Amino acid sequence: MRIFLLALVLLSACDKKADEKKHPPKPHHWSGDGKLWADRMVVLLPKMMCTDAGYFVSCFPKAKADCKSIALAQVNDCLDQNPDWVPQEVNAATGEEAGTKVGSCTGRQLELELRKRGAFTDTPRCNDANYWMKVMKDEATAAIKDL
Repeated sequence: MRIFLLALVLLSACDKKADEKKHPPKPHHWSGDGKLWADRMVVLLPKMMCTDAGYFVSCFPKAKADCKSIALAQVNDCLDQNPDWVPQEVNAATGEEAGTKVGSCTGRQLELELRKRGAFTDTPRCNDANYWMKVMKDEATAAIKDL
């Protein structure tokens, strides 16, 4: 899941303003900034992980329609099981560290769930981690420009 690490590093520098709240994780004793950061991850990670040209949609095409909802459940699960990962004070360093943890957790769980559903397309491209790392880097850069 190295693919998502780079994207989360880039996202850690994003504006802390949260998008519309959709299926927020369970309430925890997070600071205001921490809660905003967690809300942002709940919105951004499913969108980033389930883009049409991304790994999860390209290599798990049978699950395309459900990708975002499954990813949303995985983000919430990762945050709920690891509330201490959410930074109390959000800055580039704490956002990067937390984003790496939550993104890796979410990506691993999403991949396991999609594989369990038998949705993986076993092709050379789908097994090429270097290719997907570049795709994710390009998509993360574009997503940040759109913010």
